[in-house]
Amino acid sequence: MPVGHPIPQSVLDRAIELIKHGMPTARIVEKLGISYRTILNARRAAGLPIPTPNVYTSAERRRAVNLYQQGLSSRQAAQRVGARGDIVRRWTREAGIPIRSRSEAAALGIQEGRIRGGKYGLRVPWHSSKTGQQSEASSGYELIRMWQLDHDPDVVTWKKNAERVPYGEGRSYVPDFLVERRDGTKTVEEVKPADFLSDPVVQQKAAAARKFFAKQGIDYRFITEYHLREHLALFDLTHRSGISAALRQKLDTLTRYLMRGFVKSQEASWQPSM
Repeated sequence: MPVGHPIPQSVLDRAIELIKHGMPTARIVEKLGISYRTILNARRAAGLPIPTPNVYTSAERRRAVNLYQQGLSSRQAAQRVGARGDIVRRWTREAGIPIRSRSEAAALGIQEGRIRGGKYGLRVPWHSSKTGQQSEASSGYELIRMWQLDHDPDVVTWKKNAERVPYGEGRSYVPDFLVERRDGTKTVEEVKPADFLSDPVVQQKAAAARKFFAKQGIDYRFITEYHLREHLALFDLTHRSGISAALRQKLDTLTRYLMRGFVKSQEASWQPSM
């Protein structure tokens, strides 16, 4: 069931029916694709008793954490052991394993059909070694792209884009970067996980941005994990000042995610010119 969409009453009615027939909550979660909390709220609304909290075995905890490490979302791993996603995330943290960034979680969520898109990532200041300017990365993807732009010899200068692009009816948005190359060409870059590109709103924004920047002789392009994988082995923030150990750990997780390629799109069919 996609996040942010109301649960149809027919689904809630079916959940209550299954509860009354004695079906375990974990099985209802898996069968109907709704959350543990939704079932709990449905129980309350129907005046049904609230079950006592489950006691999970060490084996169940290990299984859930292992499933999360293998690439399942916390929600998927939780369904396998009859728990909630927040409980699996707590077990994962207690095991000393970093939680995936929102960029990763969002991409996985899109693949599961739970979400269509949204904000993702982290916020961290970045001092450009190329331009000397201070800016802020609003996602792990953006942070890696900033590093790439600083180390790309073909890039003369770059900055966070400040021009607001109108689209739709009275709406606007600000793409991520303005990049200038040695041949004099300028490009506005929008950093997005590849699975976000099929979203109609993302495409509407892109169409408006291409038209808007074309009048200034500026190209517009998407930057996805396929671009970020280029020279990813060189991405190393270990010795950079101002980067905490916790952030380095999160970035290590993100780079491993990009290298393994949890996104299911086929790289061979990807068209970077979009």
